[in-house]
Amino acid sequence: MVFWSIKTTSGETMKLQRVIIIGAYGLALLSACSSDRGGQIASAVPFHRDILTHALTIDSHDLPDEYQFVNPTGLAVDAAGNVYVTDDSRVKVFDASGEPLTIIGGPGEGPGEFATARNPAIGPQGHLAVQGFWTSTVFDRDGALLKEVMYRAEPAFREYLRERGITFSTMYRVIPLSGEVLLVELKARNYLLESIYCGIEPLLLVLPDTLREIAYYQSRNHIRPRDGGEFSLDFQGELLWTITGRDEAVYIETGLDCDRNADPPDYTLRFIDLQTFERDSLAVPWEPVYIPEGARLMGYGEERFDEIRIRLSDDAREILRDTDYYPPLKQIFVDGPLLYGLAYCASDTAAWLGALSQNGGPRRADIIDTAARRLLARAEFPFLPDELKHGRVYRIVAPSDDLARIEIYRLDDRLTGTGR
Repeated sequence: MVFWSIKTTSGETMKLQRVIIIGAYGLALLSACSSDRGGQIASAVPFHRDILTHALTIDSHDLPDEYQFVNPTGLAVDAAGNVYVTDDSRVKVFDASGEPLTIIGGPGEGPGEFATARNPAIGPQGHLAVQGFWTSTVFDRDGALLKEVMYRAEPAFREYLRERGITFSTMYRVIPLSGEVLLVELKARNYLLESIYCGIEPLLLVLPDTLREIAYYQSRNHIRPRDGGEFSLDFQGELLWTITGRDEAVYIETGLDCDRNADPPDYTLRFIDLQTFERDSLAVPWEPVYIPEGARLMGYGEERFDEIRIRLSDDAREILRDTDYYPPLKQIFVDGPLLYGLAYCASDTAAWLGALSQNGGPRRADIIDTAARRLLARAEFPFLPDELKHGRVYRIVAPSDDLARIEIYRLDDRLTGTGR
C-alpha cells in the first residue's frame, strides 16, 4: 500500500502553520491562522434581508405511514431536486414536488441496511452515501447498493490511524466523488493532558487502493473533570467542508483558520484541486459575534454551572474563560459556483458541558463566488438551513409534540447568481 500525507507548510499556495504550546503538559495546537493571506479580502458588499419565500412543506400528516418522519437526522438533494431524508434507519426519497418516490435500505445489519443512518450526501455523479457509526454505505443513482466501507477493516485506514497515533475515531461524513473514490471526514481524539482531549479532524481522499490526507486539524475541544466523565467544549471550532465541483474541495477549521486580531478580522477558506492537489485560499472579512452569558450557561443556571466548573482543572477553566466569541462559521453550503457561509448568531448554544444543542435565530451569511474567489454579498438568513441546493433552502422542523416536517423555501434570485 502507498500512503501519502499532505502536510500544511509554508509555500506559494499554502499557509504557514504555527504551533501554540499551552499548559503545564504542553498542549500543541496546530493553527492555520497566519499572516499569509490567500486571495483578496473583499471590500463592502451588498447586504440583503427578506430573502426567502415559502415554496413547499413535506408534512408527515400528509404522507403514507412508511414515509412519515420519526426522527430525521439529515437530508440531501440530487441534481433533479429529489430530496433524500435519513430517518428511522432508512432513506426516504421524495421528488421535487414532495411526492414519495421510494425508500432505500432499512434497519438491520445486512447489505444495504443500517443500524443508524445519518449525514446523507449526493456526489457529483449522483451516488448516495449514507453514514453509520463505523460504516459508510454507497448507492448508485437508482438506489442499488454499490459498496460498504467498514473503515476499521480497510488496510489503508488502519495504517493511517497507526501512523497518526489515533486511538479513537469514527467516520463522520462521506461524499462519493464516484463509485470508487470517496472524500471522508473522520472524527477522532487522543489524550494530551490529564484534563483535556485533543479533537482530531482528518479529511481524506480515499482511492481504490490507498488514501491521501487532504487536511488534518487538532483542537482543544473535549474536557474531563477531575471526578470522571467527559464533556464537549463547543465554540472551539470544527472542520467544515464540501465540494465545489468534481475536482475541487473547500474547507475551513473554524477555530483555527481565522484571525480576530487582523484589521479587519477575517477567516480563511481553503481550496484544493483533488487531481493536482494544488491549493488556494481566500480571506473573508469577519464580524466576530460575542457569546452571551446565557449561551455559556447552557441552560444550567449560574449556580449549577459553577458547580460543574469547579470540577474542572485549571487548564479546562482557562479555556472556558478565554472563549469569548463564536467561531466565524457554523455551516457552509455550495450551490453551483456559489458558496454560502452561515455564521453563528448570539442565541446559538451547543452541546457544551453536557447540555443539548440549540440553533438560534437569524444569522449572517456570506455569499462567495468560488470560481472568482471573491465575496459577492451578505444576507440575513432567518434560520440555519439543513441544505441549500438549486436556489432552494431546506429545513427539518421537528417539534417536540408533533411529527417532523421538511420546509422548502425559494432563495432570492439576487443571491443565486440568476439575479446578478
